[in-house]
Amino acid sequence: MKRLGDILQEERKLLGAMRGVVSKMRELSSPDIQDVAEGSARLRRIRSEIYENLNQVQHEYVILQGLHWLASNGFSHEVVWEWNPRQTGGREEPDLRGTHDGRVVASAEATASQEPKGGLDSRMRDTLEKLTKMEGEKFYFVCAHAMAQRAQKKVRDAGWRVRVVNVLADVHAPDGR
Repeated sequence: MKRLGDILQEERKLLGAMRGVVSKMRELSSPDIQDVAEGSARLRRIRSEIYENLNQVQHEYVILQGLHWLASNGFSHEVVWEWNPRQTGGREEPDLRGTHDGRVVASAEATASQEPKGGLDSRMRDTLEKLTKMEGEKFYFVCAHAMAQRAQKKVRDAGWRVRVVNVLADVHAPDGR
């Protein structure tokens, strides 16, 4: 895991990465497509060249929004945060971990997915189960209402102690409920 320093600096870096993805999309989507073969080739190239970064910058954004939510919901400024911004953590590491005086006080996972369909639904279950084995308070950050509802149902049905937070809806709410 990597120590998370100044959040504003991380957001500036993320904004640069977002601009890079959008710039690459513009570059790859010009000129107009003339036929289906050309269109298919163009779409394959776009997917090949931006897919991974597109996913990763969204994931990083959700983590940073989750960190804002944690800060506005009682986590001390003395907490030291570490993260895996680009989904590079191992099976034993969360996307975000907070420690205070050498003790883990928070572990969080994040997803930028919009709908819990197909494989995403079982991946969500696996991620939530992984999270339950971690130390500290546990949080699952999502950015869509459908994902929050599905995660809350899984948490409730399994009896897990995981707080599901829709960071786009809850980041400015006093307690996120």
